Amino acid sequence: MRRIIPDVEIDDFLREEKHLPDDWRQQLHPKIMIHSRHLGSQLTLDGAAGNKYIIETRQSPDNCLDYSIILVFREIGDAGEEYVLLRCNGIHRARHSNKIEQRQGAPGAVFDPCPHIHMATERYQMTEWDMDAYAQPTDLYRTFPEALEYFTRHYGFRRPSADTGDLFAHQETRP
Repeated sequence: MRRIIPDVEIDDFLREEKHLPDDWRQQLHPKIMIHSRHLGSQLTLDGAAGNKYIIETRQSPDNCLDYSIILVFREIGDAGEEYVLLRCNGIHRARHSNKIEQRQGAPGAVFDPCPHIHMATERYQMTEWDMDAYAQPTDLYRTFPEALEYFTRHYGFRRPSADTGDLFAHQETRP
């Protein structure tokens, strides 16, 4: 049975230092994936406290603004349970609903398609919904490269010392 991860522990995982390899940009650039209609990539990292993390990316081949950059915590041990801690999403086709808040009639519980950040919460783990079902709209990024830049500048990532910050310098982006 999956354990419930308290919010304070989720915050600790997000803050834990995670060293990115020198070629992290190339490794996280979305590529054709076998058995998937999306482009994607995956990178496994060790945290400074000994925890294991995975960064996964997905991007629609039809719409460059429809993407997800995902941080997964992989529990060490025989079970190796994986927990999605965070998702930086682009513009998906559907409106997003924060189900708990919607049931409570909270303002802003439903929002139109826009870039948004999903965060794992203890309260969503106590429901039938995914632990990272809660999301908030953001204007901190719009494109996949901007989202990846935001994602790796926050949440405990340590970039290589020679990192130029020239994200996808040679990648052409569609409007």
